[in-house]
Amino acid sequence: MAHAAARKDYGAFKNNHGVGSSPTQTNNAAVILIDDLGPSYLVALDKITDKNLWKADRKSRPSWTSPVVTKIDGKSAVLVSSSGSLDVYDAATGKEDATLDGFVGNNISSPAVAGDLVVIGAGESRMKSDLAASVKSNCCVRLTVKGDRISLEPVWDGKKAIYQHASPLVYKGHAYFDTKSGLVHCVDLQTGEEL
Repeated sequence: MAHAAARKDYGAFKNNHGVGSSPTQTNNAAVILIDDLGPSYLVALDKITDKNLWKADRKSRPSWTSPVVTKIDGKSAVLVSSSGSLDVYDAATGKEDATLDGFVGNNISSPAVAGDLVVIGAGESRMKSDLAASVKSNCCVRLTVKGDRISLEPVWDGKKAIYQHASPLVYKGHAYFDTKSGLVHCVDLQTGEEL
């Protein structure tokens, strides 16, 4: 009975590899991303009651990335880097605050956050083979608050690395990307200069 109700509320799951996204959490909610060829959405469920707090419908797209919760200037946000875009949702309401399009190959890696900077990882896309665009999509974006909304400002584009499947790592002012040939690329977090 519960399975039938879930299918009615959320739709049938259509993805060749199953759910690859891990949940994340705010103070009171578990946040789950379902991006697939059927109905796609981001949903926040109350951690105690399992009640749906909000659901943000998304366009259908295959993806296995995990959402990331961050806070900027006191405002909590959920970031989703997935199949061509970086989307920012208000963590309290699920309302989309901002989106940045033009990414290629960002359907597996999750974003890495360091303060107001978000590092995006992107691999070679089977759907849109464009190696130069995949390289450029390994990049950094700044979160800023304007009024009551968060906006996105590009900081630097990737110049060399195409990651394989791992999410980028940010540590002590550096961003790290690994490639399918087993190399690790380290760049300056502020400038994107390869170190």
